[in-house]
Amino acid sequence: MDERMKEYISDTLRHREKEALKTVVSAIYFMDSSDYLTALWEAANELLDEKIPEDAGNDFICDLYDYLSDEL
Repeated sequence: MDERMKEYISDTLRHREKEALKTVVSAIYFMDSSDYLTALWEAANELLDEKIPEDAGNDFICDLYDYLSDEL
């Protein structure tokens, strides 16, 4: 990875964004029998300051997707 990318990550991303990125990248990097769904949940929860309810399921994800689709 070049220095520009390192600088971008270091200067632009906040701590929780770095944590989420790390979670996603580790799931991609260890493409063996890793649980991608768990990694994605962890990344989403990191980005939301760990505010996803413990019992959240597909309904929560659907609502979140709809909200983000309307918001963006």
